[in-house]
Amino acid sequence: MSPTRRRVVFWAGAALGVFLVVLLLARYELSVVVQPLRQSRIHFLAAVLGLQLTIQVINAVTPVVLLGQAVDGAMSFWARTRVFLAGQPLALVAPGRLTDFGVIPLLKAHYKPGALASSIVLDRLITLFFLLLLTPLALRLAWPGSSTGATNMLVLVALVVVASTPFLFVNAHVREIVNKTVLRLWPSLLEGFGAHIDALLYTSWKRLLGNLCLTIVKTVLAGASISLLAANVGLPLGLLTAIWMSILIQIVTSVPIAPQGLGVAEGLLVLLFEVNEFPGALALSMGIVARTLFIPVMVAIYCGATLPLIAQRVANRAAPDR
Repeated sequence: MSPTRRRVVFWAGAALGVFLVVLLLARYELSVVVQPLRQSRIHFLAAVLGLQLTIQVINAVTPVVLLGQAVDGAMSFWARTRVFLAGQPLALVAPGRLTDFGVIPLLKAHYKPGALASSIVLDRLITLFFLLLLTPLALRLAWPGSSTGATNMLVLVALVVVASTPFLFVNAHVREIVNKTVLRLWPSLLEGFGAHIDALLYTSWKRLLGNLCLTIVKTVLAGASISLLAANVGLPLGLLTAIWMSILIQIVTSVPIAPQGLGVAEGLLVLLFEVNEFPGALALSMGIVARTLFIPVMVAIYCGATLPLIAQRVANRAAPDR
């Protein structure tokens, strides 16, 4: 996709997200949405802030776990994590987590581009598989009446597709087709992609299990964040209910429509609240607080990871000229 098209997609998604938020604000009286925010308690906000920061760090760690040690052994685990973490603020200007692929040129001196790409892709597939696996239960417990035979069949089909995709990547016939089409003009674009996935699937189950465990922890933390945001607006929402809601929200926002699922996440949370006979205005209040707290999290990551990495790269480029 050309830079112009990427900008069009981003701004279209951002506009859609803002439009959805505006629609939600128009649906409820502004005073009803704002009033709970005025009564926010600092300990709840601090806890949610810490959870959001932890989730972003885990987002950076999960592909690193799959990536493994560089052949030259020149980068520590934290050094690799910091590169992925440094790209997190860019997610504010791109839909989904597509900006993770921006680490490829930053780490190409230590890894083959295909190994980096395969770690990112497999990380997404593991997350999707885990979320889809729990989706029927989440629908039954967090969205009463939505768990139908057709829905469950759709989830089952999606599960089969997600689970089989990594094995398709290493299939000889599929790789031959890709080599003759996509990679014919750029033979080194995905160098090492199939070999790295093959190694993960058949000889590195500990890395896959480690990634899955971190994904589970991340989902629980996301649910805890929703539960604390609910407590902040005076609503006792159980942790398990919040986790089921979080699973459904993550499934929907995994489609790269708007940056950070803007508007989509808030709309689904409002819907889930209303079908559970909770005030939708409180869900919107929670969404506003979550978005507001996300800003200092990104600022902290930018100052703690992005800026040092930029400074390091500038210094490395200037070194030969001295």
